[in-house]
Amino acid sequence: MGVSALVQALTGFGFAIVSVGALTQLPWIANSSVFNAVQPVAATLGALTGWLLLLPNIRDIQWRRISILLIASTITTPLGAALPELVDVNLLIRVLGALISAYVLYSLTGVKVPKALGRDPAAWVLGMMAGALGGAFDITGPPLVIHAEAAEWDSANGDFRRNLLTVVSVNSTVVVLWDWLSGRLNDFYYTHFLVYAIPTTIIGIVLGKYLADRMDSTMFKNVVLGTCMIMGVKLMLS
Repeated sequence: MGVSALVQALTGFGFAIVSVGALTQLPWIANSSVFNAVQPVAATLGALTGWLLLLPNIRDIQWRRISILLIASTITTPLGAALPELVDVNLLIRVLGALISAYVLYSLTGVKVPKALGRDPAAWVLGMMAGALGGAFDITGPPLVIHAEAAEWDSANGDFRRNLLTVVSVNSTVVVLWDWLSGRLNDFYYTHFLVYAIPTTIIGIVLGKYLADRMDSTMFKNVVLGTCMIMGVKLMLS
């Protein structure tokens, strides 16, 4: 969880894919009742990490600029939560991984993301995609990164990371509320898992914030793309 918090502090997203991806590879978790608590714990700690990182600079959040993304993602989060029951989850995850990887490879060519993807109509579509993916798998970041790149959010002054983190944190909070309403937070292992994971999460937040404050815009973009690529490959191999 500490590594997950560090990644989220650096890029503004990625907590769930790192934590869930790593923990579910451990046989004693994957083959036990603890497995059911992994996603709710990741969503809770992801939301906690996001808000702790945002609070010191909450006045600098560009609420108007991200309003469409916030509304769109909030609307589709409950729909995403129902998605695993309606479609072939394994196929959906692999397609998602392929799309994320293709985006990273496209970005590495140096060709700019079409500006149309940074406009309001695209914000609705990408925001809804982010919400659906957040509700289903707590993977909100990649569609938001595409919009942010196209809209040319400034990474030098922290707007890119801050705006992205705000949408991700709101989405994670909605996921936690949905988990609470559906009874997933009543799992015996949820509270115990959460209590033991909080200390390492705090350490990850502090270290990630320290490193993030010392990254230039080029390094930041490379870290974001690297995180997306790891996500994509991990999902394709799931």
